[in-house]
Amino acid sequence: MINQLTKGESKRVMYVENKDGYIDEYSAHIGWVTFSKTGKTVYYKGHL
Repeated sequence: MINQLTKGESKRVMYVENKDGYIDEYSAHIGWVTFSKTGKTVYYKGHL
């Protein structure tokens, strides 16, 4: 499915920020994310 977020790809490099806490001791990262089949959910390191 192609939408503005996925741009037709299954993986993308994106800025990821956790507003509730930290990701590996930092509040934000730039890294590879994957998308659900619908493209509405983004996963970073296997987590939402």
